[in-house]
This record gives sequence, structure tokens and C-alpha cells, in this order.
Amino acid sequence: MTIIEAEGLTRTFTSRKRTVEAVRGVDLSVAEGEIVGFLGPNGAGKTTTLRMLTTLLRPTAGTATVAGADLLADPVGVRRRIGYVPQAIGATGGGSDPNAKVIEELTFQAQLYRVPARDIAARVELLLAQLDLAGLEDRLVKTLSGGQRHGGRRGPAGRPGRGAQPDRLRAAWDRRHHRRRQRPQREGG
Repeated sequence: MTIIEAEGLTRTFTSRKRTVEAVRGVDLSVAEGEIVGFLGPNGAGKTTTLRMLTTLLRPTAGTATVAGADLLADPVGVRRRIGYVPQAIGATGGGSDPNAKVIEELTFQAQLYRVPARDIAARVELLLAQLDLAGLEDRLVKTLSGGQRHGGRRGPAGRPGRGAQPDRLRAAWDRRHHRRRQRPQREGG
């Protein structure tokens, strides 16, 4: 089964009356269980491509499906099927602010993934416990150790090995698998 399929994925940005093509026509096919690394120099479009594939940034052109959900037609479906944590936290790394508190960052990420407002506090509380961050809610994210920041990485688009401790990675994958088994099956899927 193909888990990620992209054709002509493109993203342009307009800045100071100038158009910059950050990603130019990416074609990508990733089979279920396949491990893929994005390599390239700074500014090559690696993070922009991942942000498009995780619905955090809308492509300018092209099409893609992730885990069977269409990137443009069903972004919520994509987010339900994946998890993504950027390589760095902070204004330029996918987080909210380099001076954000742990609780603020988790709340912001929940909002990005469109977790219903009524569920955010409970979801954040659960994550704090699962990621061994309980009691650190008021710490600045930038003061956390690499293991604390990245220990819970998961998902086909994340970078699961960087700074992650093997026992935490295993526990995160086990929790994800357990949650998926507990979800009610939708008709046709």
C-alpha cells in the first residue's frame, strides 16, 4: 500500500514583490513501512515539503494523498492518520515562539491540529503525562533537554530518531498503536 503519494507538489512565497519557488514539483511515492529521509542543503525545501504533507502549509500546486486521505480535499483526514513534530521548536522551527512555555506550545499545537477547544486541556494533560513532562508546564520549551523535546516523536513525516530516547520512542509508538486500535472504525475505512 502506498502511504504517501505526491505529484507536482509545489509551494511559492511572495515577498517584497518577488516570488520565490520554495518547492518545485516534488513527485514522491512512499510505501507503507518504508523509511524515507529528506536530504539536502539549507533552503532546499525539505521542511516546506513536510509542512505541506502534514497540512500545516497549503501547496500552491500539485496533489498528494497521505495514508489514503487527500491533502487538499480531506486535510482533517490526513491529520487524523499521522503525527508530526518539527525538527526544532521556535518561531522558525515550526513552534509558536522560542520563549513559549511547555503548556503554551502544546496548546498551540492542539489548535493547529484543530483539536476541539473543549478537548484541548484534557489532551494536553494526557500528553504531559505520556511524555514525562508533568510538572514542567511552566518551563520554557527552549530550556528542555533534547530528549524531553523530542522523546515523543511519532508519525511518518516526523524525524523520529533525532534526540529521541529508544524507550520513549517505543512507548510513543505503542500508545499510538493502542489509540488506533481503540478508535471506532468509520464506514468505508
